[in-house]
Amino acid sequence: MADSKEEIYKIWEEIYRNESGLLYGFLLKKTNEENAQDIMQESFIRLLNAMKKNSKIENTKAYLFQIARNIIIDESRKKIHSIEDSVSNAEYIVNNSNIISGRNNQKTTEDEIIKNELLENVNEALKNLSDEEREIFELRWDFGMKHNEIANILKKSDRQIRRDIDKIVKKIREFFITKGYKIEDVLEIG
Repeated sequence: MADSKEEIYKIWEEIYRNESGLLYGFLLKKTNEENAQDIMQESFIRLLNAMKKNSKIENTKAYLFQIARNIIIDESRKKIHSIEDSVSNAEYIVNNSNIISGRNNQKTTEDEIIKNELLENVNEALKNLSDEEREIFELRWDFGMKHNEIANILKKSDRQIRRDIDKIVKKIREFFITKGYKIEDVLEIG
């Protein structure tokens, strides 16, 4: 990756500047603030150690997320805890559906009522996903990761992640259709 220790530290600092915010946001969704800070610090230390050993790291973002994910898994094995559903997941679906965005730009009380109802339904839909499906959903839509980045983190093929995403979108659409939403209202999800 780099020859001298100085070069390694420079590269590492740049990676920290570029990726720490995103990684920290991911960790806050999985754990509390104190644990998120600890896990982020440990992830960057492990990255630095790998760089010092001249390990070839092709995608540092995916590598960091994989480290963090592994630490979380290790922690959860010691202490079982539940992962809370992310409001931002619900907001993503709400903001990217035709139910509200297809209406005029003026916000009304009716729009707020519809949005709140939709948020409740989205949270319910996300509860119907498995832990892994929720994680894929978060990585894709909350953090804007590409299929190959998610595949690297979860140690799956890009093709499998694409299938998983299609399955997740289909489950969410079906949930909304069973709740009485029109197909054109949920077409934008995905």
